[in-house]
Amino acid sequence: MTSNTILRAARRTFIAGAAALLVSAVAVPSFTAPTFAADGPASVADLAQGLLGAVVNISTSQTVKGTEGPGAVPMPQLPEG
Repeated sequence: MTSNTILRAARRTFIAGAAALLVSAVAVPSFTAPTFAADGPASVADLAQGLLGAVVNISTSQTVKGTEGPGAVPMPQLPEG
């Protein structure tokens, strides 16, 4: 074999190896198993009990008339309560 033939064979082997490495590097991540979220608590009762004092009820006892005039946006009619 001449040195030119050996050089071509070596180049072809190198390119084939590089292509195989590239294909395997791209293909491997697509076959990995998905990761799942960590398990949370079985119940949120303890959390709700701790936050119970933070729950508030805001209500009004006065009806305010909206402004009138050109460009005024009418307020939506909501039920009392």
